[in-house]
Amino acid sequence: MKKGEYTFFLSFCLSFFLFSFSLSISFFLSFFFFFISFFLSFLSDCSYIFINACSNPLFSTASDILQIYLSIYLSIYLSIYLSIYLSIYLSCVHIYLYICHSVFISIYLSIVCSHLYICHIVFISIYLSIYLSQSVHIYLSIYLSIYLSIYLSILYMYCVCVS
Repeated sequence: MKKGEYTFFLSFCLSFFLFSFSLSISFFLSFFFFFISFFLSFLSDCSYIFINACSNPLFSTASDILQIYLSIYLSIYLSIYLSIYLSIYLSCVHIYLYICHSVFISIYLSIVCSHLYICHIVFISIYLSIYLSQSVHIYLSIYLSIYLSIYLSILYMYCVCVS
């Protein structure tokens, strides 16, 4: 094999491996967040029944605090994971994302996602995991894709609040 053929073959194998890896991660994340959303909906239904049975405002406050804590924890974990995943995935296709940008993006995403409820975070995270695995993402700019996802999440939150 010549050097150019070897480089082309190696880059083709690497891109195929990265595509299959990102696809498996997106499927895993979809099932994982579906399980989390199912578990949290079951937990919220059980806590709602328990709160109505006890009719104590202390349990309602504890449930709200637990939901806020879970939403903030999930949003921060999701935003940090997405920023690391973006930096790894995009550096492999020679679109470099610097560490400071990924840190600022993760902080910004955690602030945006902390204002959303649990179900909205789960739907947005499933959408983002599927969206990031698409091959059209390579042709988009990094700032456009992140601002588009943030804009869609804010628009979705606004539509839910209005209706």
